[in-house]
Amino acid sequence: MGLGGKRVKNITLIAACPIEYKRTAPPPGIGYIASVLMNEGYEVNFIDPSPLNLTSKDVRKIFQDTQPDVAGIYCCSTDRYEAFDMAKSIKEVSPDTTVVMGGPHVTATANITLERIPSIDIIVRHEGEVTMKELMNRLNEGGHIHDVKGITFRKEGNVVSTPPREFIQDLDSLPYPAYHLYPPFEKYAPHGVAGNRRSCVIMSSRGCTFSCPFCYAVEFWGRRFRARSPKSVVDEMEHLKDEFEVEFIKFFDDAFTLDPRRAEKICDEIIRRKVGLKFLILSRVDTINRQLLKKLSDAGCEEIQYGVETASPRLLKDIGKGITIDRVESVLKWTKEVGIQTYIFMMQGLPGETLEDVELNFRFLKRNQKYIDIMESAITMILPGTPLYYKAKSLGLVDDEAWFSYEPNNEFLSRDPFSRYLPPYLENFKLEELIRIHRLTHIVFHTQGMPGARALRAILGYLWNYLRSPSEYSDLIRTLARFSF
Repeated sequence: MGLGGKRVKNITLIAACPIEYKRTAPPPGIGYIASVLMNEGYEVNFIDPSPLNLTSKDVRKIFQDTQPDVAGIYCCSTDRYEAFDMAKSIKEVSPDTTVVMGGPHVTATANITLERIPSIDIIVRHEGEVTMKELMNRLNEGGHIHDVKGITFRKEGNVVSTPPREFIQDLDSLPYPAYHLYPPFEKYAPHGVAGNRRSCVIMSSRGCTFSCPFCYAVEFWGRRFRARSPKSVVDEMEHLKDEFEVEFIKFFDDAFTLDPRRAEKICDEIIRRKVGLKFLILSRVDTINRQLLKKLSDAGCEEIQYGVETASPRLLKDIGKGITIDRVESVLKWTKEVGIQTYIFMMQGLPGETLEDVELNFRFLKRNQKYIDIMESAITMILPGTPLYYKAKSLGLVDDEAWFSYEPNNEFLSRDPFSRYLPPYLENFKLEELIRIHRLTHIVFHTQGMPGARALRAILGYLWNYLRSPSEYSDLIRTLARFSF
């Protein structure tokens, strides 16, 4: 398979996302691929529609005018509809462009995606730097691609997958993402604790040694933890500060402290070199300690995001989270003691969740109110390639048709049709009702101590944004009355 003898000169990479979504920092993965391809001598263009407020028509016009040899599209599960539509649009206005798609979603659904979406020519599975380089070189030579590892494509009407590619072990060998190709950093949306400071994302490690059933990190990055050296990480921080005037870093690692000693060495390097950048990390409560928290604070860490998921010991055990609520509460307290903001993730709709489990969540929030700055509550999603997905599929609860189903009249299902298959709550609870309750409980807790008028405005604003009919208000009041606070 080639491009009809035409050399590959121009490659356009694009990060798909919903129009209403405002990205807070440049996406690093596609930036890595851009750098690798540029080092091979290719002309690479990058489109990030979000910070530039580009519509689908705008993107279509760009491809119509430029007619690139190859289009590379990044696709995760929540953005799959936009990615599929983008591929279709590119083929309509630039039919000779070879459309390559990569990312977590199509890695897990490669075969059926190619069967259902004819506008995609090739799928790159898992991390794409080496695979894309080899694939582009092979296409450029007009040769066959059947021995390029880590891709899925069509051959004589059939979908073919080559053997998986080995994961990159020496992450220090990768060039920095092509930051100069991104839109100006100030164009990205304000970012939580970073506010309006010029922000960027750094990925200092890949892979995870844990196996949360709802998480795709192990499937996409591998079970082995692969990490960059502290020097490499801090070198990149200084590069972003000096060359792009970046003021704040979000570390994109699934768990920055998975190797606590390495995390401490990064902090030591930041402190020794007086980098002066503020940052946030994602962490687990069982991979962090008081000494490391103090080092993180001294190095400039302003926020730590912890995956708590649930305050039910039974559910924590069922999902193999490997943590205890006692540990969660201790770490939240320690984090606040060193002056770092806490941000926790909670989930609604874990398999087997009951009213008693929900009440444990509420009690946990109240008990730790002064140690929790921000709580993000989300409905459990079944993502392709996860243990939760395979379990649901083995029980006949789901099928792959959901990945191609649009349900525009149901906003909860239109983004993730699989949520309908989660085990129902007792007492006819609805997922969307519970997530509203969870958020309202959090805002009520955090308006305590606010001036009365300000607290009332916050609560009324919440009710206006999240409740849509008088019956929902009465349902919410009856539900809240069930719990003791």
